[in-house]
Amino acid sequence: MADRRYGLRCRNIGLRYQPHKTKRHHLPRKSQSLRNLKTTKQLRTHQRLLNIGLWYQPHKTSRHHLPRNEIQQNQDQPQLEPRRSSVYNSTIFPLFSKQNADNELVAENAMFRKSQSLQNLKTTEQSRTHQRQLSLHFPHGGDSEDATGSPPVEESCTRGSRLTLASVSDSDSLDALALFPPHPPSATSRNLRTVWAAKKSGNNSEKNMSFSFQHLPYICQLKVFSYLSSLEKGRLFVVCRCWYDLLRSCCLWSHVSCSEIPMHCVIKEHHNCLEVCYARYCHRVHQFLDFIGEIHPVLHSLEFMFDIADTKDGHLLKLKQFIANANMYNLKYVSMNWNSTPVRPFWLERSFTCDEIFKKDHHRKHLFVDFFSHFTFFTPNITTLIFQFDWSERTVENLLRLKQLRSLVLEKTINPNVSQTLLDKLLSGLLNLKKLMLKVWTQSEQGFVMFSITSRSLEYLDVSQCLGFYIEHINTPNLTQFHVARYPWEEFLLFRNQRNIPCLYDILLEGAPALVKLNDHDLMNIWKEIKYSHLQEILKGVCSCRQHKTERAL
Repeated sequence: MADRRYGLRCRNIGLRYQPHKTKRHHLPRKSQSLRNLKTTKQLRTHQRLLNIGLWYQPHKTSRHHLPRNEIQQNQDQPQLEPRRSSVYNSTIFPLFSKQNADNELVAENAMFRKSQSLQNLKTTEQSRTHQRQLSLHFPHGGDSEDATGSPPVEESCTRGSRLTLASVSDSDSLDALALFPPHPPSATSRNLRTVWAAKKSGNNSEKNMSFSFQHLPYICQLKVFSYLSSLEKGRLFVVCRCWYDLLRSCCLWSHVSCSEIPMHCVIKEHHNCLEVCYARYCHRVHQFLDFIGEIHPVLHSLEFMFDIADTKDGHLLKLKQFIANANMYNLKYVSMNWNSTPVRPFWLERSFTCDEIFKKDHHRKHLFVDFFSHFTFFTPNITTLIFQFDWSERTVENLLRLKQLRSLVLEKTINPNVSQTLLDKLLSGLLNLKKLMLKVWTQSEQGFVMFSITSRSLEYLDVSQCLGFYIEHINTPNLTQFHVARYPWEEFLLFRNQRNIPCLYDILLEGAPALVKLNDHDLMNIWKEIKYSHLQEILKGVCSCRQHKTERAL
């Protein structure tokens, strides 16, 4: 009975069972079966070698597993020195693009790597042949690997360091992923066959699989972190050691903004004293500036809002240390508010008299003059600057150090001493200035104060937020955009003959021939010849001359 069952099993797999001839057990039914098995094995080996760029010749044992280009070369013209594959000339491998002596060394290294891969391939083929022989004798045994090979398996990443592809939303990041592909997604032994079969069948379900963030190339990880704010990057420091080392890269801290740091404390700390919160806020800001000075990045932008007159906070001293230690040579954008600290609670201020307020403001301006001189010495290449301007002689001289300045916003201060001499000195010294925004509130006992603006490089001018600042003449041949507004006159009464303000249309017609936009209105090409109806409506709202003033406001 046992012999009969064993014979049925042998017949199912193409073998013949002969119980009375012990010396010829397990012989094939036909010799054609062995030839078919050998041919199938050769075809599978041939297909695998084609996938990796090699050529398989079963009848010429001396030329087994040679590259295709070498076989074609040997067929055309036999040579002793091997030729390099055309793959090495691709731009993906820049090391192989050298000439002369480097080509020979690279080709020799490539052939050595090929010989090593052939040895590994031969060992793999022997093991797979042995596995097939075992499967013929034990068809119902354990699970065997597929003839086409098994998928690669990678190590699992550390806990807390996984991200999905959906988190990379920027097109540049996706391009970086395409240029530097990550390692294959991780798979367990249970679903290993399912993943590999889905990949072979072209199933798109593997696109939704998550992968380890740590397996991304270094440049891709930096690209992802570059879209985070300073506060978000600070919170990621405590995730793991890998992220801590990654976030200390200098390229991630080229944009420093102290205004992003919150004043509130963490939720678990219960206290009702805002003074404690503000003290801890100052401590966090100082720690942040120390950290930036420690890693020494190349800064491109800087923003801060601190009252430099508050000696208890220590912001002025910390800013001077930070500017001296940081790399500020390539700094392009600066926005500073040295007059106040917006996050400071107003009820923490003690009561001041009127004289103390003016003394403190005078002391603050002296501190700013020294600070701005120190600041412009370390930042000569600024192109955009936004700050409160006190219109002092020394501050104007320090501002003229910034020869590369292209955009300038001068905000108002208390009781500025604006003079025509300082304005002319400022505009004549900044030869590359393209955009200028003035925010000036002037007061004079003589009535209206007239100013003239002269600049050959100016293309954008905005005086819409100036109060008591009236333009008498401009000489800007390259000016294309001009913004102006009219505010009510809230000072002492004036006689009618004291309101000798020239018309804005005549000023622009004479001094701004290239003007194309006035207060968000695109001027027509005929604005220099006639005053069309829409232009007349605009002039009635912004011009302070007797002709266009139809309201009570000046």
